Amino acid sequence: MRRSGLPQPWYWRGVASAALSPASWAYAAAQAWRGARRRQTAHEIPLVVVGNPRVGGSGKTPISIDAVQRLRIIGLRGAYIARGVGGDGRLTQVTDQCTATEVGDEAIMARQQLGGDCFAGAPRSALIAMAARHGYAVVVSDDGMQSPDLRPDRLIVVLRAEDPWGNGRRLPAGPLREGPSCLERADLIVWHGLDLGLQALPDEADDRWVAAAYDAVVPAIAPERSVGIATAIADPERLERTVVQAGIIVKTRCFRRDHSALPLADLDHSITWLTSEKDLARHRGEIPADLDLRAVRLRLRWGDDGAAMDHLLASVVDTAAAAE
Repeated sequence: MRRSGLPQPWYWRGVASAALSPASWAYAAAQAWRGARRRQTAHEIPLVVVGNPRVGGSGKTPISIDAVQRLRIIGLRGAYIARGVGGDGRLTQVTDQCTATEVGDEAIMARQQLGGDCFAGAPRSALIAMAARHGYAVVVSDDGMQSPDLRPDRLIVVLRAEDPWGNGRRLPAGPLREGPSCLERADLIVWHGLDLGLQALPDEADDRWVAAAYDAVVPAIAPERSVGIATAIADPERLERTVVQAGIIVKTRCFRRDHSALPLADLDHSITWLTSEKDLARHRGEIPADLDLRAVRLRLRWGDDGAAMDHLLASVVDTAAAAE
């Protein structure tokens, strides 16, 4: 297991992590119990799950959106589904009238890029059935690797290349939902460099592994403008690092818990605020007219130009055809 060389939260280190170890053992036992009760029957239509073994941002949502877009290119109607974290759990096809408090911010962001091919709510098995009734041929689930409600036909595991396993311990003593054994189930393993660019694959990589990264598009800001960062994502420091690398001096910060609301009324309206696409989607229609809030946009880049993803999706086409 590759351990992270990055600074780690206090509760992943030393005495704190050791003290939380009994709770992590209980968590691992609960996950094993859930795994043993994993759904055994196939869903109404083929399912691709994009998951990761740890908490914190790893880039699942853009990869899920990319998969649906690639399905369109090969002539297959694919649906994006998400549990709707931050929403009220309703089972629904996401429309322009939906809000983040109803369906979650990730589903809103996906809707903005995919149009009506997005569904949100829980349980996700019901979303798959709903998508099948709407005539979709394949479903791509954003997260859900640990859900016993799902039986993937293909599993994509996304690893943060700089920090795949944290301190190697399960929640809450570390960041892991699962350990490295989860890779045995994977059909594709994405070694995601995120904002650090494409990273060399590790020595243990086999032909299932592929590198990916983000190209950031930072808004142009007049030199005389002061800039702040306001975000409620899992890894706000990464967003700040991206902004600083673009040569922008950050004057102030407003970081909130992942998926929570930003205090828009309390932000300094005399400066420009940079945020994530997910944050901007969460607050769609709520941003005051005099608040200059702009998104840093991330564009997914594949080390192999998407060949491995295309190959995986082509195999899903064969599965869908066999089911007809």
